Amino acid sequence: MRDQTGVGGAGAAGDASGLQDKLVVRARAAVGDYSVARVCPSCGLADAKRVRPERFLALGSDRVCRGCGTRYIPPTRAWGAVVFILIGFLLAGACGLSIVLRLRSGNPLGIPAMAVEGFLGVVGLLAVRHGTRALLRPGTV
Repeated sequence: MRDQTGVGGAGAAGDASGLQDKLVVRARAAVGDYSVARVCPSCGLADAKRVRPERFLALGSDRVCRGCGTRYIPPTRAWGAVVFILIGFLLAGACGLSIVLRLRSGNPLGIPAMAVEGFLGVVGLLAVRHGTRALLRPGTV
């Protein structure tokens, strides 16, 4: 029986198949309607055509299986994860330092700038989180 993810549901394969289904569902929720996989999530075929990604930020092309036509997204590569982590730490650190320096200056006119810097710092921390997840759980992010 196939569920809404297009991947076989739990059955003869047992708990391992159920865990894989949960990871696919979680990945689909994160990136939209396409699975994150190294090979076709529907038929397992590795032969795929590269197509332009629909996402704003993508480190590579999406894939369309030549066998069944299923579109999927390759996982974040290790170098991409490291770039996310480094840029995230730089952005979060610079924004955090800037906020501390503005607080020490005591100028109340710096509050709007601190709000923007705080937002950018959070974006940096989210980049670190994504890069760390991509390194710790390759193939799912």
